Amino acid sequence: MLYLISLGISEKDISLKGLETAKSCSKIYLENYTSVGCKTQDLQELIGKPILPADRTLVESEKLIKESKKSDICLLIHGDALSATTHLSLIQEAIKQNIPYKILHSSSILTAVAETGLSLYKFGAVGSISFQAIQENIKSPYHLLKNNDSIKLHTLFLLDLDPEKNKYLTIREAVSYLTRQGMDKNRLCIACSRLGTPSQKITASSADKLPDMSPPCCLIIPGELNFFEQEFLENFK
Repeated sequence: MLYLISLGISEKDISLKGLETAKSCSKIYLENYTSVGCKTQDLQELIGKPILPADRTLVESEKLIKESKKSDICLLIHGDALSATTHLSLIQEAIKQNIPYKILHSSSILTAVAETGLSLYKFGAVGSISFQAIQENIKSPYHLLKNNDSIKLHTLFLLDLDPEKNKYLTIREAVSYLTRQGMDKNRLCIACSRLGTPSQKITASSADKLPDMSPPCCLIIPGELNFFEQEFLENFK
């Protein structure tokens, strides 16, 4: 059987059900390329078993599927298991090969952004700003922002990261990209750092005044704000 176990935002966010399930599996993998926050050593002490790293190549191969045919295998995933389409593709392959699976959910950046005071119901399509988009001047992230703006919705951008190379896209790099594409440098933006952890930080200001922050980070470009959202954002200015 294949288990996708969501870790939540930090190692202590894993559910009791997720912890019990991981302990029962014969082999445990930790996905290590979509986010950071849960340290392997801390998780090993919590679960009481060795944990193997799983990079993108491994997850997108059939290794986990093949092993799940013979025994219970689990993949530990930062945030919520289905926040990344790669993991949904893994489940689709399990279905095709008649391998039983179970998904255990947890907290995610997609809900943690509500700490800004912005209504989750007013967020439009979520996008990412990648290293490639900045280097090659790819327009799609900015087009996503414009589309959300056209219907007055907030835009959440997840910033790219490569933990193996200790490389993280910064708030300033993301803002610079968006302003080059045409976003007003005076537009209100919200920078979020390490949401859901004890060291989290939220800052709201005009785009050109946003500071760089400790990764991982996300950037929110608000759409139309109601009175409560405007009032709440004053806490972060």
